[in-house]
Amino acid sequence: MNAVEKLTPTCLNCFARQPCPLSALCGDSESHPQVPVGNVILRRGQPLSHQGDRAERLAVVRSGSLKCVYDSVDGREQIVAFALPGDVVDATMLGSGHHDISAVALETSSVCSVSIRSLRPDEAGLPILLRCAGGANPQRLDHTLVIAQRAARARLAWFIRDLAHRYGELGLSGSEFTLSMSRHDIANYLALAIETVSRLFTDLSRENILSIHGRVVEVLRPDLLAAIVEGERPAMPIAQNQ
Repeated sequence: MNAVEKLTPTCLNCFARQPCPLSALCGDSESHPQVPVGNVILRRGQPLSHQGDRAERLAVVRSGSLKCVYDSVDGREQIVAFALPGDVVDATMLGSGHHDISAVALETSSVCSVSIRSLRPDEAGLPILLRCAGGANPQRLDHTLVIAQRAARARLAWFIRDLAHRYGELGLSGSEFTLSMSRHDIANYLALAIETVSRLFTDLSRENILSIHGRVVEVLRPDLLAAIVEGERPAMPIAQNQ
């Protein structure tokens, strides 16, 4: 991981503080001894960690977003998760001691981290370790099931609905947001051809389920989006008079 800078009171006004598993360590309470928390700023395309490296710090996204990439033995890259504010980056390394994926910034991003050695399994540290180990990017399991069980259209609908839900949980708009990931990244994540992803975006826009302007996506019909995810046959929107 890149060199970190000491971070102190700014944790108190971080909008990702509520879902962040490190928030208890950035405390405003004398009852919990503070653990030194570091912060690093990443530019777009800059790696936070590399697969196989020794894991020394536990990282949580403060702002921006990262892609988590698994490099297979045959040299292929597979995106397994997109980390948003409040998400633990590669929490599975708590068990292995090494980074199981590479994490790369999708945009200018800020990441908070603590030394794993500082998280002792005591009264203060144990809940943090349990929350991080138990919340290791839960969307990764959903992602695996979606790829295995859903057709291409349902995969993209699930992806958009999942992002909408996660942004909503952060107190941001769950109906209109900007995609920080490229079409290529989305195609890789969903195990689809980039041409298929582009065509599906066009179809969903033509059906007035989504409104798309560049990377800005607005969910116009969340009910129809949900129906696609669940495999139901949605009623087609009524065409407006020209």
